[in-house]
Amino acid sequence: MRVINSTIPAPFLRKESSWEKIASLVMNSLPVDLIVKEVLNVLWKDYSLRRIIDRETVTELYKIMKSLVNVNIILEPKDKHVDDAFKIALNTKITVYDALYIAQAKRNNLELLTLDNNRKKQLKA
Repeated sequence: MRVINSTIPAPFLRKESSWEKIASLVMNSLPVDLIVKEVLNVLWKDYSLRRIIDRETVTELYKIMKSLVNVNIILEPKDKHVDDAFKIALNTKITVYDALYIAQAKRNNLELLTLDNNRKKQLKA
């Protein structure tokens, strides 16, 4: 089990380069429940703003994301980590959204996986 942030399932769903390698990271993961909203927001942007996918595709990707939840992606309530996340955000100058995943990983003693290079640097610091 590992904590993932939204940078993991979004490219997997969109079948970006290396999506097959990313698939194994999605399976058996424990993110905060915020991840669903974040991933759906990425898909919404792809459809509504970037116009790189059509409505049928975005609807299908939404269904795939929903099918992963509670099967491969086990959600944990974000409220459980808000206090710690806020402290982390204040100390590191990262968003509370991002700090939620860090707080969750720390509390559960799990690895946090991200494709965000800036976040990786902060995790090492």
